[in-house]
Amino acid sequence: MTKQLRGIITALITPFDRHGDIMEQGLQENIEFQVKSGVHGLVVLPTAGEAPSLSFEEKKRVIALALEANAGRLPVLVGVGGINARETFALIEYSEAAGADGLFVISPYFYKFTRDEYLAYYREISRRAKTQILCYNSTYAGMPLDPELIVELAKLPNVTALKEGNPLQTAEVIRLTGGKLAVFTARDVYLYETMCMGGVGGIFFCANIAPKLSVELYESMKAGDYDRGLELQFRLTPLVWELVARSYPAGIKAALNLLGMAGGHVRFPLTDYNEKEVARVRRVLQDLDLL
Repeated sequence: MTKQLRGIITALITPFDRHGDIMEQGLQENIEFQVKSGVHGLVVLPTAGEAPSLSFEEKKRVIALALEANAGRLPVLVGVGGINARETFALIEYSEAAGADGLFVISPYFYKFTRDEYLAYYREISRRAKTQILCYNSTYAGMPLDPELIVELAKLPNVTALKEGNPLQTAEVIRLTGGKLAVFTARDVYLYETMCMGGVGGIFFCANIAPKLSVELYESMKAGDYDRGLELQFRLTPLVWELVARSYPAGIKAALNLLGMAGGHVRFPLTDYNEKEVARVRRVLQDLDLL
C-alpha cells in the first residue's frame, strides 16, 4: 500500500568524515533522531545530501543504510534524476528493489531543456517506476516547471506529489491540479503560506536540526491555529536563512556538529563554515534553545 505523503519530510544530509568518506553510523544515528522526533517522512539523496557529489555505488550504499536504519517506520523517498538518465533508471530499479516507498525526482538540469523533453523525461520515469513519484520543481534546473506543465505531470498515474520551488506559483499549481497532487513547499520559510493555500507540508532541510519545531509548525497549521503557526514560522526563519548563508549544506552540517550529532564535513569543492560563520549558527541555535 502506498504511504500517503503529508507533513514534514526531512531532506537528509549525508555526513562525510574529513577524508570525504560517508559516516555510515552517523547517517543512521541521524535517521534515528528524525524518527524519534516525529517527522512524517525522509528523503535520502536530495540536494541537501550532496547527491551530485556521490558515485553510483555510494548512492546505493546510502540508500541501503537509510532503509536499514528506518526499518519501515517512516516513508522513505530516494532522490533520483538529473542529466544522466541511464544512472537515474538504474537507481530507480535499485531503490524500489531495496524497499523504498517512493522516488524524489528532480528535473534534468544544467542544459536548457524544452517542455517536450521534460514531459518525455517524466513520462519515461513514470513508465519505469513501480512506486509513487514526488516531482521536484527546482528553480536551479535548466527550465523550472510552470503550472501548465505540472498539470500534465499530474496526469501520470504514479505522480502523487510535488515539491514546489517557486512560491510565486504555488497557489496556481494547487488551483489547477485540483487536489490531484500533494503540494509541498521547497522553501522552509514558506510553509505557513503554502498550507494556507492548500498545501500539505514541506520538504524541510532545517528539520535536520529542528525537527520537533518543524513538526509543531505543521501541526499548528493543520489544526487551523494560524496565530501559533505564524509565531512558529517566524521563530524558525532565522535558522533557515543562517543554514543557507552560503555553500549549502555546510550550514546544516555546522549546526549538527554543534549539537553533538553527525554533521561531519561537506565534500570538496564545497567548503565548511569558518569560525565566524559557525559562531552565527551557534547564536541562532541558542536563541531557539537547542543548545
